[in-house]
Amino acid sequence: MIPVNSHGLRQSPGAVDVLRGPQSSPDERSLVETLIETAIENLIENQIEKEDGMPRTAPLPYRSVSRGFILALLLTPLSGFLSCATGESPGGQAAPGVSELAATTPGSVRPIVQQLVAEAEEYRAARALPTEEADFAERYSGEVPLDDIAATLLRRQHRDPFIDAYVRWQLTSFEPALPELTAPDFGRLVNQAPPYLDNPRADESTRQVMMRANDAGQLPARDLARLEEMYREIVEMSEIVAHLNTPAREFRQWVAGQLEGNRQNELLWLLEDGRATIAGGWPTRTIKTRITRLTEEGGRDPDFSRQERRLVAEHIQRLVGIERRMVNEVTFLADGSVNVTFSSAGITSRDANNWIDRLLRPRDESRVTDS
Repeated sequence: MIPVNSHGLRQSPGAVDVLRGPQSSPDERSLVETLIETAIENLIENQIEKEDGMPRTAPLPYRSVSRGFILALLLTPLSGFLSCATGESPGGQAAPGVSELAATTPGSVRPIVQQLVAEAEEYRAARALPTEEADFAERYSGEVPLDDIAATLLRRQHRDPFIDAYVRWQLTSFEPALPELTAPDFGRLVNQAPPYLDNPRADESTRQVMMRANDAGQLPARDLARLEEMYREIVEMSEIVAHLNTPAREFRQWVAGQLEGNRQNELLWLLEDGRATIAGGWPTRTIKTRITRLTEEGGRDPDFSRQERRLVAEHIQRLVGIERRMVNEVTFLADGSVNVTFSSAGITSRDANNWIDRLLRPRDESRVTDS
């Protein structure tokens, strides 16, 4: 049974510690040998593809591959990681089943979307965006009904998250206005919002490698060199992927601006952005600050009904316990050991209490309790 807290809201279960796993003694074998053994099962069980938001386990032939190949996967090169992050298959081909164009796209917008898909594919291959501004309307000489642009923005345009985000972000340059949204319309917009690409620092295999390195004490020079190489790539990959998240971030901010004046939907969209931030393994300080400000404003808004506030509070509570840990910093010490610090992206019960209290005060001072 799902416990109910003192607000009358359903309590989410606590986060699962995904870092627990079989431990091997670094005294018996080198760190790299230990990591190879523990990573094999990890790679088999955790290689997941997502299609339309539904997890699907990919068939993997890893049980018969060599240790050298497993180590190569642990020390994934930059291009390989970004291929996985953006939905690209090895060899530069699109991932199987990728839709080039959404079937519901209005005919007047289809040529534009096709051109934007081609641009996104080019920028994905280059691992860089030429601009951080939505500027396609300035480059387009034709005419297109703004209502058709707005309708296109409501739905996913490509299964590749980067391409989908890029298309919809650039379409906002036409400056359409979102139509009046019914509850199903808004729910579809939330459910089909482009996700953020994963932070390489939050990759599970990366975390496990660094955790075992941190606990191993003095390491052989060979292992230190490989770990330094891995950490340099993690830092570089994180910066590139953060840059490639510009389309998703900017599109989400554009929607938030469109929702101003609708207190309920504005807050629900912000909570979805918080969930997506955590799911991607990115820092949450900025999004938490925004949620704090909007819940404070909502609690003081006399036109924000009690029923609407409680609906938002229910959604806040659903975020409790969702968490991803990430590698924060790795320091290589003179004695041959490493010091690794980690941070977490997540919503705690304390966060939820703070936001719910701001929404429901002064009529209800009760608090959520940890499960």
